[in-house]
Amino acid sequence: MQLVIDAELKNRLPGLRLLVTWVDEAHITPTPPALRGRIELFHEHLRLTYENTGGLERNAGVRAWRDAFRALGIDPARYRPSAEALLRRILQRKPLGWINAAVDLNNFLSIQYGLPCGIYNRDAIVGDVVLRLGRAEERYLGLNGRENSCAGKPVLADAAGPFGSPIVDAERTKVQEGTHHLLHVAYLPPGFPEADIARAREEAADLFAKVTGAAAVRQDFIA
Repeated sequence: MQLVIDAELKNRLPGLRLLVTWVDEAHITPTPPALRGRIELFHEHLRLTYENTGGLERNAGVRAWRDAFRALGIDPARYRPSAEALLRRILQRKPLGWINAAVDLNNFLSIQYGLPCGIYNRDAIVGDVVLRLGRAEERYLGLNGRENSCAGKPVLADAAGPFGSPIVDAERTKVQEGTHHLLHVAYLPPGFPEADIARAREEAADLFAKVTGAAAVRQDFIA
């Protein structure tokens, strides 16, 4: 499986990259208590740091993705990058719920760095993958339970069509117990601090190996 960024999108957002983590022979379980405790502690840290949703302007990832959406003609107040949507829920004390170890780890990495992240079932992906702008007629059933229009938005697409984006991912490639081959994507906006990217890369590799018991974890940058 190859993963590339479409030339048109690269021209519209110079410096856009993806941090990709390939997880092989994973064992997806309910989220273990130790990871739950770490995530809940971090939620409290976020509430102390930002106090309310207005404070998110100080978050480098949130700020960079708002700018990226505006550059693409997307209103970030109408279509929020997924990391910001999660952060806002936490600050408003709305529960995120527990899904499974892989999905909850994906969300944990997202809120730590303010980066939209997606976790996908590689066995449900058809052929190669491209990050491109969605077409007017493209839609998919999202994990939010709604039909989501892809028009003009950055989307990950395979031979069967779009299945992921920095806004919301599709039901078609969701990860659940019984999924064994994972594709984790962190969407890196132009100008995001290199030191934070290095930390995110290291933490993603370490935690996916530990939490899923994977036989192998490898990573790539896609630019």
